[in-house]
Amino acid sequence: MVAISHETIELTFLAALQHLPPRQRAILILSDVLGWSAKEVAEILELTVAAVNSALQRARATMRKHLPAGRQEWVFTGPRSEDEQAVLKTFMDAWERADAALLTELLHEDARWAMPPAALWFDGRPAITRLFELYPIDWRGDFRMVPTGANRQPAAAAYLRLTGESEYRLVSINVLRIEHGKIAEVTTFAPSLCRAFDFPHTL
Repeated sequence: MVAISHETIELTFLAALQHLPPRQRAILILSDVLGWSAKEVAEILELTVAAVNSALQRARATMRKHLPAGRQEWVFTGPRSEDEQAVLKTFMDAWERADAALLTELLHEDARWAMPPAALWFDGRPAITRLFELYPIDWRGDFRMVPTGANRQPAAAAYLRLTGESEYRLVSINVLRIEHGKIAEVTTFAPSLCRAFDFPHTL
């Protein structure tokens, strides 16, 4: 499988990623998308280099089965749509207002929320709604969201100001896969996986 630059990923590649287990997906993205070495990936994910290389080999084999035959390049073919920008803005506004109801309204009924590198994900709007009932958005403090992009998809950097503190700290990058005006998937990357983004650690 050809190494894939984060500047040349399109939705077909992203759809194929969904066939990977969370750990293999994280390893493939860090290695083949962001260009990290096996040693760097191993340190971040607290694995051995041998385990990273083995998982990467399995992930690439799975990807070959789900990518269109003969496809060697992954070229983004158009700018981000106004619909995607609107969904991203509403997502950020809802997060800053801790409005879980609005946030879940943006989701497809079968949406998925994943949180690599943890082997943790929530399938379907009811499961995601339950997540926010158990852990309200503002249970630790309030947020500021900064728009960005990742893997040629709209994304938002989340900065949290803990209750009683004055400084906002980068806590995640949320990458949105949007289909037909609704969010089909959110992938929330922890700060340890966000160093490829040129964001300040605090606001």
